[in-house]
Amino acid sequence: VNKRIKGKENLCTFIFVTFDSQVGNNYNKNMEIQQKRWEILKFLRKKGKATIEELAEAIDLAPITVRHHLSVLEKENLIKRSVIRQKVGRPRYVYELTTEGMESFPKRYMTLTERILNKIYHLQGPEMLQKLFEEIGRDLAQETRPLIKKKSFDEKVKILGDILNHEGFVAEVEPDKKGALLKIVSCPFRNIVNKHPSLCFFDRTFIKEFLGVEPVSLKTSEEGSLCIYLIPRKRLR
Repeated sequence: VNKRIKGKENLCTFIFVTFDSQVGNNYNKNMEIQQKRWEILKFLRKKGKATIEELAEAIDLAPITVRHHLSVLEKENLIKRSVIRQKVGRPRYVYELTTEGMESFPKRYMTLTERILNKIYHLQGPEMLQKLFEEIGRDLAQETRPLIKKKSFDEKVKILGDILNHEGFVAEVEPDKKGALLKIVSCPFRNIVNKHPSLCFFDRTFIKEFLGVEPVSLKTSEEGSLCIYLIPRKRLR
């Protein structure tokens, strides 16, 4: 009887250890998978858009594995894809973050920012907030203006978009018969711009002081989801 009980105990121990090992391995594997998908999101946030091949090289995975991760992220509405038509060969896909994907990154600093703005608003009024953001826009323009010295119109506008993207915006530049269209697809202040519309004076002042030309506002969104400016094609600063 004792041998039977001992045998059962050994069997139970074997089953428990095996099960625990499998759970641990599965947990580690799931963590690794989630980490790779997070790396994909971070890379897209940094670069803006990327192909499967670029992602595979960046995070050191096989293209077929990256394709699987992208499929999952797309179903979760964290990324979206668009087609690049080529003259020769099959069309290629490029991937970028959706608005939901952008918002998946931690933004607790916005809570402190909003509290600071609320305090300035109540102590100094909206005029002070507007003046503050105009000054910040001028400061940024002064810091970055050397980047466009002796550059063409198209180069200057492209650099403008790059700087805005670096500042947390999602900006796109498109050619226009009157100059160029600057589309701010996503604003880093989108969660608080409703309460403090003076924030918009930051990018407007920056654009004006950076290029030396008044941008024409074609569309503004109170939610900061889409603002469109026309940059007139004339002699810039």
